[in-house]
Parts: sequence; structure tokens; C-alpha cells
Amino acid sequence: MFVRYGQDPHVFGMPTLDGGSVKVGLWPQDGELPDGDPDRLDRTVAPESLAPTNAAVARFLPDLIPTPVRISAYLDAYSRDDHGLVGRMPGRDNLVVLGGFSGHGFKLAPVIGELAAGLITGTEPAFDLTHLAPGRFR
Repeated sequence: MFVRYGQDPHVFGMPTLDGGSVKVGLWPQDGELPDGDPDRLDRTVAPESLAPTNAAVARFLPDLIPTPVRISAYLDAYSRDDHGLVGRMPGRDNLVVLGGFSGHGFKLAPVIGELAAGLITGTEPAFDLTHLAPGRFR
């Protein structure tokens, strides 16, 4: 897995399990849902929209062929500060919330699972989760 943060563009990716290709994406890629309805997302990808990603691959991953072998459009959902929600809901001590990770959830699954188990069983986490608290946007 790789991530390149710093000057634009921010590039992320990982090899596919079969080793035949590499998933590459740019972040952020903002967009709005028509009427806020995920079922109305236009999943077509215009060829010209690939130019920034192809250019980033050519620049930062020169041993890869920059044109994609497969393209897909999908939804990502993040909180306003780009951090997930991890913790108890304010006023609902019996409700543990873990969400808002979108694509990060897969990469963070082991640690999020450990945090979830600890929160549910009452074990204090080994580090401060204040920046992930579900009530931080109130």
C-alpha cells in the first residue's frame, strides 16, 4: 500500500490480490449526489476525468502503465474533518459508534476492531480517541 501526501496531487493505492494490477486513486475527489440519493449516482466515468490520475501514475509510478485496465465509480463518505467516528454516543452510554471511514475502514480494520472490542467490554484504549469522538460536531 502507498500514500503520497504533500503537494498536490495526493495519490494512494495498493496492488490487487492477484498481483496483476495496482489500484490508484487521487484524493480528494469531491462530488455531490443528485438530490442526496445514492441510488442516483451516475457511475459512468468520462475518459477526460482520468487525465489527472493518469498523469500522477506517469509521474510517481513510472514503471506502471498509466492508463487503467478497469475503472469504477463508487461512493466515499467522510465526516466534515475527514476523521471517522469512534466512541460512545453522547447521552447514550450503551451505544458505541464506529463509522465514517469509507475507504479507510478496510485499511484500518484491525485497529478499529480492537477499539470496538475494547469500547464494548469497557477496556480503556491505549491512546486518546478524543479527535474521533462521535459528539465532536455538536
